[in-house]
Amino acid sequence: MKKMSKHIVLSFAVSSLLFSQAYALPQGGKFTHGTSGTIHTSGNTVTITGKGQNHVIQWGGGFNIGQNESVNFNGKNQNYLNIAYQKDASKIDGALNGGNNNIFLVNPMGVLIGKTGTITAGKFVASTTPLSDNNVKTFLEKGASFSPAFDVSKQGNIINLGKINADNIVLIGNKVEIGVGGRINGKDGASNAKEAHLVGNYVYVSVGKDKENKNTIKIDKDGFKGTAIVEGFMQRDMTSFANDKYQFGDFGSIKSQSYDFYRAITIGGHYYNNGQNINHYMNANEWKLFADGWNSDALNGDIFKDGLTTIRLMSDIDFSYLTSNGKQIAIDPVGANKYAFSGNFDGGNYTLKNILINAQNTDKGWNTGIFGKVEGKDGNNKAKIYNLNVDGLKFSGKTNSGGAFVGQSSNADFSNIHLKNIGDLIFFDPNSKNRTDGFLYGGGFVGYAKSGSSFNRISLDNFFKIALQPEGKFSSAYIDIYLGGFAGYSEGSNFSNILLNNIGGVTILGSETGGNIFAGGFVGYAGDKSYFSQIDLKNIGRIYGIVAEGNKFVKHTAASGFAGAVNGTNSFEKISLINFGDIIAKRGYVWTPDGIASDKLFNVGSGGFIGILNPLDKDILYVGFKNILINFDQKMQIYAKAGDGVGGWFGNDYNNYEFNAAGGFLGGFLILELEM
Repeated sequence: MKKMSKHIVLSFAVSSLLFSQAYALPQGGKFTHGTSGTIHTSGNTVTITGKGQNHVIQWGGGFNIGQNESVNFNGKNQNYLNIAYQKDASKIDGALNGGNNNIFLVNPMGVLIGKTGTITAGKFVASTTPLSDNNVKTFLEKGASFSPAFDVSKQGNIINLGKINADNIVLIGNKVEIGVGGRINGKDGASNAKEAHLVGNYVYVSVGKDKENKNTIKIDKDGFKGTAIVEGFMQRDMTSFANDKYQFGDFGSIKSQSYDFYRAITIGGHYYNNGQNINHYMNANEWKLFADGWNSDALNGDIFKDGLTTIRLMSDIDFSYLTSNGKQIAIDPVGANKYAFSGNFDGGNYTLKNILINAQNTDKGWNTGIFGKVEGKDGNNKAKIYNLNVDGLKFSGKTNSGGAFVGQSSNADFSNIHLKNIGDLIFFDPNSKNRTDGFLYGGGFVGYAKSGSSFNRISLDNFFKIALQPEGKFSSAYIDIYLGGFAGYSEGSNFSNILLNNIGGVTILGSETGGNIFAGGFVGYAGDKSYFSQIDLKNIGRIYGIVAEGNKFVKHTAASGFAGAVNGTNSFEKISLINFGDIIAKRGYVWTPDGIASDKLFNVGSGGFIGILNPLDKDILYVGFKNILINFDQKMQIYAKAGDGVGGWFGNDYNNYEFNAAGGFLGGFLILELEM
């Protein structure tokens, strides 16, 4: 499936605003190219009568029909080519009554049929392709069989939110969209249209039921054709999808002439006051339906099935409008429970604002973030999330693992995503003393980036603090803790073209735990096969620092400007670190029940770029560094402090070794092979 590569010039939101305005009837109309007839205006009605079979009318003042206005084409089985000259799209909010005639409307700026607009004709053609004199001559020769060519370079859009009643329909534009509530029927308004062909770079068809439970799109079987150069979808809105128990339903199919048409669900795009204001409450509630449905215990299998591949965001959403009894409602992460998000999410470059995420209990297998868990089927069938902005986010309640955007990812691609103005991201260690293995993780973007994850063109800006601390007095027993400005823990993942700016602090406090503690300005722990390139970090830890602090029994402790600890095969290239706060790694005494062993070399490392290399003493360590820039404030400090090593059941065996090291680039290491 092709991925969207450019943006629509006229957004759905903007077009909705246009519909609400009042417009005059068609102005400056003249019959041209040897055709003749009369144009008569009376009150809110224009009546057009042509003399002959084929007619060309050029509208020097534009072709628009306001609400409660009408344009009537007299005659029977005649062909009317209307060419509109105006600086914006033609707005049809009233009635275009073509009768049995065939009506062509050409406006390179677009054609927008509002919710109150109605088209009636034997055949209706709307196109944004400019016509040459030769094209007009071809129309005069062919009449009803004429169809304008599609020009992929033109930006005008054709959008229908009203009713098109015609036996034959052709819509040609950059984006061709049948919006939510938009209808297509036959000429009588009740039967099926015989044929409809939608042609554009982007083609979107919203389907559903009306108040009488009848399909809003009624076209004869095999008569619905679509040509989409970039992408095309048959789609439903999330509200109706949820009402049908998250089943897409049978609304026929679009016979593809190029790009395969898949199914999509839309979120948002709802307005009030005749389209002048975004209905944030309804839009936010649709997101809640999205999350609740995905996490429902009643959900039987993955939502992405039967050709459904994509979720599309249709407008900005301000979640502060979603309230109950005066309090904002917290939203569950999407994919927090048994089903990971596994399809495509296209944010349309819209923004989620002031979102309050309901924190999850990781002990139950849940992850906290806007998306809890994102997981594609395999490396050839990845989940994809792209073109999305987030402005304002907080956690409600306590969680012990996750990220602001996604808790855990695998076989997933994230691109063109931007987060800003994020409050405290506080992760709490639940003090599970009976838990003897595993790890906790937290990141500014992703908590745990597993194999097959990729992150490209992402920015984080203005985060107050990212922290992980004990919920009570103590930490969990033998649990490793990883925390990073972008990712807590990475393995088998790629990171590129990423900017982090103004993160107040990345801090870990561990108390009486037998695990490792790693904190990094970008990633807490970079495991095997992690690759990092073209990444810029600015103004990190200027308030609270980058701190990994363990009090009693902690194994390795590391803090760094970029990666707290690194193991396995990794690559770091074209990375800059500018203007950081203090980088501190410190630990109290460590206790073990036996004497000297190879795994009892307990390190404390603090480095400008990496805290500790190979702290877990893996068999393979191959790390490459190229084009690394570090420019820190002279007043900041890079500091490492180790406690005492204590061995033996009775505290009488002092045979454990401890090292503490601090460096402008690297703290400490147990090294096999290093490439600079």
